[in-house]
Amino acid sequence: MLATGGERGNARLVECRQPGAHDRGIFYATFCRRAGMAPVCSNPKHEITTVSLTADDVRKVARLARLGLDEGAIAEYATQLSSILDVVDHLETADTDNVEPMSHPLDLTARLRPDVAQATVDREAFQAIAPDTAEGLYRVPKVIE
Repeated sequence: MLATGGERGNARLVECRQPGAHDRGIFYATFCRRAGMAPVCSNPKHEITTVSLTADDVRKVARLARLGLDEGAIAEYATQLSSILDVVDHLETADTDNVEPMSHPLDLTARLRPDVAQATVDREAFQAIAPDTAEGLYRVPKVIE
């Protein structure tokens, strides 16, 4: 149930998540990328996923990140990033209905010390070994003219 990249004009290769709904489950659906419209299946009850990343998408991100990528690298990154998105799409199919949300796999809490103000730094001891002090402050050479 994963989309497999590819484009034809204003159509992108997508896959309907309804098993057996289409020939091999893969079809081309038209949509407008600039308007942000999602592809539409001929059967409105079907859910569609598009997870492929195009070379134009990689070019745009590379330009925004100020990366100088050649065409070979752009094509390679588009393929690699699309495969990562395919894995994420595959993970979304996992049944998590009876799984409780958690922030950590181990049910442990951190033992914190009491929030009590206490002196932790002996300023006089540190200033005694400093090269130059005056009135409780450290003196340093002037660095800005």
